[in-house]
Amino acid sequence: MPPGAVAWSAAHGSATASGHRWTEPGQVLFRDLVMAGQLTRTGEGCSSVWVRFTFDFFPAPASKLAQVCGSGSVDIDLRQSLMPTTTGRLTVCEGTETATDCAPWQTITSWPVNRD
Repeated sequence: MPPGAVAWSAAHGSATASGHRWTEPGQVLFRDLVMAGQLTRTGEGCSSVWVRFTFDFFPAPASKLAQVCGSGSVDIDLRQSLMPTTTGRLTVCEGTETATDCAPWQTITSWPVNRD
């Protein structure tokens, strides 16, 4: 994990997703958002992790990043090119078909202030 990586986590029902996120250099004016972590569920049923990006103020549909059924864990890996106007959000949901029964969406493209 590179210096400056930021921890993230989200939970809903009996599922928890957590890991770290950071950016890497990309093309001019662009950076790549990189996220790595795990989705873990206990008990019966299924859970999923969804992301939603807004590009130049136009929201894209939510897309499923990972899913797990029954007790267990799966890896979460994401690499997304970011423009200066790109924003992203993540949530954990019950079920795997839609992002309707979910935790509140949380940002994955804002960064803590470095006071060094």
